[in-house]
Amino acid sequence: MTILKENAPAATGAEKSVNFSEENINQDIEKYKHAVEEFMVADLDKSGLTINDFFVCPDYCGKPESHGYWINFVDPNTGNLMCGADGEPFRRKRLLIQRKNGQKYYVNKGAGNRVFIPLAAHRFFAENPSAPLTITEGEKKAAAATKNGFPCLGICGIWNWLESKEFRQTQDGQSYAISQDILQYLKEPRKVIMVYDSDSVSTQKKAREFAQCAERFATELHRQVDCTLLRYDLPFSLRGGADNAK
Repeated sequence: MTILKENAPAATGAEKSVNFSEENINQDIEKYKHAVEEFMVADLDKSGLTINDFFVCPDYCGKPESHGYWINFVDPNTGNLMCGADGEPFRRKRLLIQRKNGQKYYVNKGAGNRVFIPLAAHRFFAENPSAPLTITEGEKKAAAATKNGFPCLGICGIWNWLESKEFRQTQDGQSYAISQDILQYLKEPRKVIMVYDSDSVSTQKKAREFAQCAERFATELHRQVDCTLLRYDLPFSLRGGADNAK
């Protein structure tokens, strides 16, 4: 059945080549579905993960440039999805097609920031309050490290140890409040280990930014919860993050 607008004039000339049938649409959906699911499995496999290791779901709706798979953030205390600053379930999409600006991930506008917490890592840190709290860049890296016996939380960017900006607004401007997702493990003083990817000092610009971030994080940990930050940069030869470490 051809899909046409009501009372539309008959197609002529070049217009005849544009014929969107239900069959063609369904074929396109199946093609995109297969491509996204194949990408999702392969991308997780690069980190030594499977779809059984954490809550992911493919998204092949809309335009191809928006296709990818969602990484859902689960609250380990309740088993429910975490809520973002917008009140909606917080999740991050790994894009099938990297954008021209280098963007690989997408978060809904207004969602704010949450920390990815593998259930096994949550249990370990909750049951061992004197053990160092380890944090790294990225959900897959945290999941892979935890799966391999190194409990770890994952932040979505080097500054994402911060609470969502919507909740950091004060009369004097933006504060440096640490995320509540992290603070729940810092009720007693403990060491915090921040594990950065191997590209943290690959350029002078990056080295400065990472240094500024680590210095600020260390300052706020000491000021807010009397904790000490230990910085660890993965060796450049690793060419990646914690999911590449053996």
